[in-house]
Amino acid sequence: LSGNNRELGRGLGSFVDAEECRIAIKELQSDMGGMLSRVRPVPPNAWTWELRRGGVPIAASGHAFDRLIRCERGLAHFVERLGVAPIAETVMASDARRWMRGAR
Repeated sequence: LSGNNRELGRGLGSFVDAEECRIAIKELQSDMGGMLSRVRPVPPNAWTWELRRGGVPIAASGHAFDRLIRCERGLAHFVERLGVAPIAETVMASDARRWMRGAR
């Protein structure tokens, strides 16, 4: 998450439990140099990014971007923040949303 709790990206794996997930995050952090990034268009007019290891997608943007430059910046921000992200011992679940249903 970013400083204002917006999603920067998400892992694409499934995990049996929280510990397996934490291990996968630590492995991702240590193997950032071995990742290849890919930015691609998403119809009709958006962009998304993903990180791949050995041709397998490992992480991806949490949402599509309206501009290529914003997508590239989102990828760079994710990579930068992932390298220093703390990994908590507990899992936090939240159903909070930025906008309440029906609010404008």
